[in-house]
Amino acid sequence: AAHPSENKLIACAGDKLGYIGLWDVDAPVDDSRNGVHLFRVHSRPICCLEWATDDSMISASYDGTIRRLNVETGTFQEIFASYDDSNTYYAEELGFGIDEGYSFWHQHVSLDHRFAGSDPCLFLATSVGTVLHLDL
Repeated sequence: AAHPSENKLIACAGDKLGYIGLWDVDAPVDDSRNGVHLFRVHSRPICCLEWATDDSMISASYDGTIRRLNVETGTFQEIFASYDDSNTYYAEELGFGIDEGYSFWHQHVSLDHRFAGSDPCLFLATSVGTVLHLDL
């Protein structure tokens, strides 16, 4: 995913271990990190990265979570997670009961841009063929 800024080129990538890297391509040569910032956000492979706004990015993973990066603070907040129905502790959570076990993961997540400016709405496709529209 590339940052939508017209003034700065920032490239983003996720890996198989759940890390997300942000690279400020225009960073000064004397920057000790070469403009690279690495975050351990998820516990399984990253499947999707998409910028919601100039200062927030959505990430999704096979670990069943969707998180939002706040660029200003450099922190990620879990905004959605899928759970099976074996533990009623999560019964009030939005994703309760949709996880179908070992063969279930988030396949693809895409922002619904019809609701720009409000809390994000997402389309979520799963490995078992279901599609959800999440109004967060």
